[in-house]
Amino acid sequence: MTQHYAPSSRTSGANRAIVTIVTVILWLVGLAFVFSALKHFNEGFTFGAGASRLMFGLLAGGSALFFTALLRMTDPTRR
Repeated sequence: MTQHYAPSSRTSGANRAIVTIVTVILWLVGLAFVFSALKHFNEGFTFGAGASRLMFGLLAGGSALFFTALLRMTDPTRR
């Protein structure tokens, strides 16, 4: 017989706060990289630097989407 232990609300709240902070930072970094890439492309198209900025921006944005979904799925107030 397996036993399932529910985490304490204090630990769960602290973990959610950390994930929320990480998510906000990832969104900001992603947006900064995407806007930097767009500015770089607008000034004159050089594929290397602009593409790498765009790639990092999309990677950070994708990670932020994952953490946003994780926060929504684990929200204790949503049923």
